[in-house]
Amino acid sequence: MKKTLLVVLALMLAIALVACTPADEPTDPVVPVVSITVDAASAGQSAEALINAYLDAEAIAYVNNGNFYETIGDFANAEPMAWMFYVNGVLSDIGVADAVAAEGDVLEMRWEDTSAYVTDNADPVDPDAVDPAADPDAVDPAADPDAVDPAADPAVDPAAE
Repeated sequence: MKKTLLVVLALMLAIALVACTPADEPTDPVVPVVSITVDAASAGQSAEALINAYLDAEAIAYVNNGNFYETIGDFANAEPMAWMFYVNGVLSDIGVADAVAAEGDVLEMRWEDTSAYVTDNADPVDPDAVDPAADPDAVDPAADPDAVDPAADPAVDPAAE
């Protein structure tokens, strides 16, 4: 009887220990970043040449389509995720093939969600753009730089036109 009681007690203790074991906490996902600091010897070269040389030296596979990288390592562009090019912590407005590196520049390719950067038609988001659907009488200065927006210029009387 004592043996049976001891076995039951041991079994209950084992079940209690397993039930009280904390679950594996999720870890933050690894966010891939390729980062290069440009030295004096590399200054004047294109960012593309420097990044390609770094990836080659590290034996990291990549697909470069000129001004952007389609794939680096195991990460391939697929909406909304893509490789974005940064210079000194600022998203570049030109591609890697067109960017000329200066000594001390930090060149980065960051794998990130790009949905905040583009609209459905892939045009850059312009927070100052006029939405004709929201205000059909508004004048878009980008479309007609000589036009006067009556809402912006009270001297213009739209009724008199």
